[in-house]
Amino acid sequence: MARKIKSLREDDPLALLQPPQPGKKHSQLMAFRCAPLELSMFMAQVTGAAIFTDLPIFWRQLHAATQAQPNAAWWLPFTVLTDQLLFTLAEVPYEIYRLRTSVKLASFRGVFRTVSKLLIVPEGEIASQVEQLANDTRLARLVAQDFWAKDCPAVFTRRLRTMIPMEGFAYAAVQRQVLTYEHEDALKTVPLALFIEVP
Repeated sequence: MARKIKSLREDDPLALLQPPQPGKKHSQLMAFRCAPLELSMFMAQVTGAAIFTDLPIFWRQLHAATQAQPNAAWWLPFTVLTDQLLFTLAEVPYEIYRLRTSVKLASFRGVFRTVSKLLIVPEGEIASQVEQLANDTRLARLVAQDFWAKDCPAVFTRRLRTMIPMEGFAYAAVQRQVLTYEHEDALKTVPLALFIEVP
């Protein structure tokens, strides 16, 4: 990835090729393309989706703006487990599609479908099901590790941090937008956020 970025910079007529000097005076502004926080939260809330990112700065911004609480206690068996898992990811579109449709990874897809369903279940019914979800995740991990070792090209691995606060992620500016546009079916908050980080 570093070599690819370097070659892209060499092809960019406006990029500096000399190494940047240390200190604020010589610093550079680097722009990343991603949806702004308010738009991401608004779209997640009105569509019932989760937020995910691989940018640490966006993850910190999400937590700072929403003053998110720690994970809800009943979700801890699942979130603690997923924080320890390593996932093998591909960068070639064909490989990404092959992984996405692989029968060997179907159990992992089932795990996240279950998470989606449990996010809208009344609190009292969640705790007993989360233990089973954690067990399903452990089994899915064993199948996936075997598949990744045999059939997946070694590209890069990432850790998936899962945040499911008790009250979800709520941001006043986004709440006002949801009310303004009268999305009656919108969620009250964004219940789930995922951070793909370097282990």
